[in-house]
Amino acid sequence: MDFALQMVNITWTKHSRGGKAAARRNAAPVAFPLPDDAPPFVHTVWMREWDDFTPRASVTHDLPRRIRVEEDPEGLRVDFGNRPSVHLRPNQFLRRQENFLSGRGCSCCGTPWYNMTTLNIIYGKVRAESFLHEPTAYIDDRHLLGARRVIREVG
Repeated sequence: MDFALQMVNITWTKHSRGGKAAARRNAAPVAFPLPDDAPPFVHTVWMREWDDFTPRASVTHDLPRRIRVEEDPEGLRVDFGNRPSVHLRPNQFLRRQENFLSGRGCSCCGTPWYNMTTLNIIYGKVRAESFLHEPTAYIDDRHLLGARRVIREVG
């Protein structure tokens, strides 16, 4: 079964929610060239505010626990556990983006960390440029982070 998974993780604090720091964060890529490794593999790239969003990468052959993949008659079934499975046919790729607010606080100011993860997965021929174009399927699980809840009185 030939597939590759790429996880791109971006982490920031309130200091990168506006101005030049936000522009650097927003310019961070959601996909990178894949390393020359034997599939299946997981290529993880992380960029953090305190490293000026400089990409750092690693490769492993162990899938994250929250993601399951299995070949079946329809192709490659990808299961995230919290949503319906997605099927990929050969040479298709899926991009899923999700974000969350971390409960751990920043050591400098105690504010929570903001996180966005982009998951790219290709089934079939794995090439360095596999994720550098538009995906076959896209799942957007991002939501507004840190929004203030507005309560309006009626009456």
